[in-house]
Amino acid sequence: MNTFNNMANRFTIYAAGLALSAFVIALLAVTIAASTAQATTTDTTTIATSGDDNPITQQQGTPPRHATPEACPGEAGNSNTQAASVVDSGHYALFDVWWNPEEGELTNNVCPPSVEYIPEKKGFGSHPARTDRSPSSIDITAEPPTIIHIPNSAKVALTESKYPKPNYEKLWEADDAENPDGDGDRMVWALPACPPAGNPSASDDELCLSYSAALLNKGDWAENTNIEFIVTHVHQVDIDKQDRRYVLVYDVPATGPVLRWYSSDQDTDTVKVAPGGYDRPMWFFPSRGAYEFQVYIRGNPDTTKSDPISEDKSVTSDFREYIIHVGAEADLSATMSVTPQNPSPTNEATITVTASNAGPDAAPETKVDITLPDGLTYASHTTATGTYANGVWSIGEFANGASASLTIKALVDAGTLGETLTAKAEISATETVTTNSGSYDVPVPDKTPGNNKAMGVITVAGSAKVAPMFQVTRSVPANSAHGTLVGDPIFVRKPDSGNRLIFGLTGDGANNFTALSIFNSAQIAVANGANIQAGTTYSLVLTVSDGQNAAGNADSSVDDTIGVLINPPSLALSASSHSLKKGEDVTLTATPSNLPQGHGALTYRWIETTPYTGRIHIVPHSHNHGPTMTDGKAGGAPGSSIIYHYGVEVSWTKNGVTYRIPSSNMVTITWSD
Repeated sequence: MNTFNNMANRFTIYAAGLALSAFVIALLAVTIAASTAQATTTDTTTIATSGDDNPITQQQGTPPRHATPEACPGEAGNSNTQAASVVDSGHYALFDVWWNPEEGELTNNVCPPSVEYIPEKKGFGSHPARTDRSPSSIDITAEPPTIIHIPNSAKVALTESKYPKPNYEKLWEADDAENPDGDGDRMVWALPACPPAGNPSASDDELCLSYSAALLNKGDWAENTNIEFIVTHVHQVDIDKQDRRYVLVYDVPATGPVLRWYSSDQDTDTVKVAPGGYDRPMWFFPSRGAYEFQVYIRGNPDTTKSDPISEDKSVTSDFREYIIHVGAEADLSATMSVTPQNPSPTNEATITVTASNAGPDAAPETKVDITLPDGLTYASHTTATGTYANGVWSIGEFANGASASLTIKALVDAGTLGETLTAKAEISATETVTTNSGSYDVPVPDKTPGNNKAMGVITVAGSAKVAPMFQVTRSVPANSAHGTLVGDPIFVRKPDSGNRLIFGLTGDGANNFTALSIFNSAQIAVANGANIQAGTTYSLVLTVSDGQNAAGNADSSVDDTIGVLINPPSLALSASSHSLKKGEDVTLTATPSNLPQGHGALTYRWIETTPYTGRIHIVPHSHNHGPTMTDGKAGGAPGSSIIYHYGVEVSWTKNGVTYRIPSSNMVTITWSD
């Protein structure tokens, strides 16, 4: 797996023969970062594929015939709370099955396995293509439960151009059924079919739901029989039970869409998947709410073998309950300012927190957690929105496009002379999901969680004697080598003593940096053994002493301090489209952020790789070295697809030293006939 695909807190599940490596979540069975989870649905020709079973390539070598996936690791969080975890991205085999030899039965979604496709490697260390299978760490039956959240970006207009009535008649009926007095709202939530074998046409942050029997060995099951997934739809429980809400599942082969299941017509859906196979339907949800499914799985072992996995002619799994939630999605953000910047002890500081919601939905229950540091004592507050108590600003329902402010007055404690004080704020929102088993608070997915935290730093005035004074923000690239200078020197006021200044650094991550004394200034540099991570803000405190007190006697105590924020630059990569026709061009855009002041001219180095070779090489026609690059593909056998993964890095040179930011992600582009 190359570094551009090494994306944390995502998981991908068994696209049959998938050329894109599966991402296995190593967190503890529950939390999927709701980070950038966008399921885009633009046209049935690009989002839908044939729903036929696709057996995956068997793992090379001789794996254990009845291997049991490992147990899930310990659960994160407290099972006594009502905070449920949310899955809102990734290729997810919602209904998955494997054989449990200890229990002598089929098992589904207690800890579903993942499948990682390893492409062929030639030359030194060569090996043939293979499919590695291993367990992931998601327990769908955990308490509180894992809830699959359908992102708002999957909401599409129900139009004749995208979903013609003759082909999607039941979908239009379900939309009308929402409003018995007239037409429906012509808006539905559509999830694309999961990528087919060897053609990962959807991006990693799209959500798709599927059926999988990939972990079953075909030879263990009776010839010409299938694994049957028996799915029972449970009505939404957060509305009037007489008010029907519907789920529709379609296969969309080349000949046109075929309705697989419409919950209004039948309560039970039996899906047949060949052992070792993978089924990829397309899902529609005409309305918001919580949908519950009960599922069990049935198969017919081959009892004619000398060592059958079971002597029973038919075996089943336990019933499992799945919760799908169509709810809110909001882009929340928080900012903070503290004035004055250098208050004196016993004086008052003013902390202003501003909360915003860029939508697309209202955030049902929004709050901002505010932490005042030791040294600041709450005195009073004012706000026109919500309430504030015990460090929590409860906003309540926060409308799309709304903003609100909270002002806190705090007293600077007497014993804080010369100290740096940092106040913090973090905004979040939850939505209550009511199910047959109870009500749970689930986090509202946020597309840009990086702006949910804010902080304000002040430095309390120092002693009456003239002491060093300084104030700055700095930046340094991630993974910088030992000795790399972190921006320009930090100049200080020359002390009366004329002594050499002694600098120090404290705070989280301070071990990654060192402060050098150069001509009455502090030069921050990367320390030996440092691990500077992109996307991490280092909030440090820089201290200074001239070695004597106000009376001129030797004294090593700190004369002054200030907070120093160090923000490593980062680089994001986006594409104008992920799926095109052969002959069409795609435009890729690189967006750097947190670049240091005074950086030199930026140079962009574009790379591409195919899933078939895995080799990375520089794009030959990207000599313009600009922040955008246009590429296209043509040719190939009729009916074939061409897949490329693209990445970019940016570099600049300052004072003879070259700095680089590696791409934080790679994008996958597919050209089809």
